[in-house]
Formats: sequence, structure tokens, C-alpha cells
Amino acid sequence: MALDHRLPVTELHVVAAELDPSQRKLNALQEYLSERGMTAVDLLSRAFQQYVGDSAASLTVDNPQTTDDGNLRPWKKAKQELLSKHV
Repeated sequence: MALDHRLPVTELHVVAAELDPSQRKLNALQEYLSERGMTAVDLLSRAFQQYVGDSAASLTVDNPQTTDDGNLRPWKKAKQELLSKHV
């Protein structure tokens, strides 16, 4: 189909669709994965490593919103500041 060449399905499209439960059964997703010999788990794991990397590994299991010294993580602090500003 000519549309496939003009608007190709990229890995990022497939990752986004896999994260949306209503889109997981699309034929284009299954074709993309089978052409590459991958499973959805393989794809999502690879995307996680690529876009998130080791920064997620630094989160603690006990309290992922605080650092070891008890201070809020920078993203959590920024979120709270925005909430207090706009609420």
C-alpha cells in the first residue's frame, strides 16, 4: 500500500500503541513485531532502556519520591511547586 511508504509505522508509534490497551490488537503492531522477530515485551523493554535508562534504577523501593537523605526528588519538588502555584 502506498500509504505505508508515505506514513511508515515507526518503533515509537508501536511503543505508544502498545502502552494503550485499546490499540494492542492492531494488525500493524503485530506485523511490525513479527517482521522484526520481537515480542511486545522485548520492544517495551528496549524502549524503556532507551528513553528512561538507568535513571529509574536509582529510585528506591521504600519511598521512590525521596532521596536517601530524606529530601524530595527534584521532579517531585517541582511537581509540588507547580501544584501549589496553580491550585
